[in-house]
Amino acid sequence: MARFFTLTRKDLGFIDNLGRGGGRGPAARLGLAVQLCTLPWLGFIPDDLWSVPQAAVLRLANQLAVFPRGA
Repeated sequence: MARFFTLTRKDLGFIDNLGRGGGRGPAARLGLAVQLCTLPWLGFIPDDLWSVPQAAVLRLANQLAVFPRGA
């Protein structure tokens, strides 16, 4: 899990949209992180992000300092 669900500084910069005056809310940041990590893990982004293992979502949420709904 650590291999695929650990965000790099570059990942965090992309997710946070730093330096562009924008910003994503917590749900959008977590959703983007899940998509970013499941692509190399599965080779595709699942249509239903709720099918991603909860442990993986919680790991990403911890790295982003957000609290996922339903966790």
